[in-house]
Amino acid sequence: MINLSRYLQAPLWLLFVVVLACSACNSQEQPPARASAATSSPAKLSSYQTALQQYRSSDFSAALSSMNSAIQSDAGSATAYDLRGMIQQQLGDHEAAIVDFNRAIELEPRNASSYNNRALSLQVKGQYVEAETDLVHALDLNPNFALANYNLGVLLYVQGVYTRSLQYLLTASQLSPEDSDVWFQLGLAQDRLGQPEESISSFSKVINIEQGFDDQAFFLRGLAFAEQGRYAEAEADFSEAIRLGLKNRDTLFYRGRMRYALGRDREAVQDFTDALIYDPKHAEAYYYRAFAYARLGEAEKARADAQKALDLDPPGDPTGS
Repeated sequence: MINLSRYLQAPLWLLFVVVLACSACNSQEQPPARASAATSSPAKLSSYQTALQQYRSSDFSAALSSMNSAIQSDAGSATAYDLRGMIQQQLGDHEAAIVDFNRAIELEPRNASSYNNRALSLQVKGQYVEAETDLVHALDLNPNFALANYNLGVLLYVQGVYTRSLQYLLTASQLSPEDSDVWFQLGLAQDRLGQPEESISSFSKVINIEQGFDDQAFFLRGLAFAEQGRYAEAEADFSEAIRLGLKNRDTLFYRGRMRYALGRDREAVQDFTDALIYDPKHAEAYYYRAFAYARLGEAEKARADAQKALDLDPPGDPTGS
């Protein structure tokens, strides 16, 4: 069977990039002047709108300058502090972001978005308990806050709390059924909980939403198919991932394994050979290529590969000494 565990634990930095991207999307959905813009000066509104436009254009340094001007004009706007906090996040200054979110919450303590946003910076700083508290509070204020459900699901997944993670991610998928990030993370959690069919369904959602351009989803769905012994479907997914640009040691190796399982030994040899270009010390690639060579009747090549596999990964001492 295929061991998915080494591939399905996304690193924290990658998860945070996804979470921040969702935060940026959320900021675009919020009314830009919800808190106090109705009573703010035209100059302040102009600075805020300029900053919001710069933020959405990823010109974060300019956005920060504009927001500093906006806040100097009106220091009483929770919305302004919330936006400046998100800008600080994108610039990597999470201490400053937390200060801004703190101020936004002081000014408007029932704004779920500020708690959600502060949780992201707390998570990056490794303050998982505090981040979870903020996200739970955001959901107390707004249970249908799709982004907070997603972010709490990610936070729990990173900590290995997969059952609770799944609950929040399922809610997020119901609230935002067209969000491919939600389905991708849900697929990871479902696999962790031994739900391969559900995982395949979630990765299929990603592929459908992204219109076939998500190479990672094809690769991960391929692994799930392989784990179930659905080798032809797995081989097709690995091939698509490679076609879309995810060509590396793992996609080539696993496609080779599928082709070997399907009796396509010459193609399997080529995949294992290509995988070894990326990682010349990949013992398993030599091991499986040896079997493929053996079935092709190329005994010398098979023996050479088997020896190479043993050299790279010698068997343990059965005596334990």
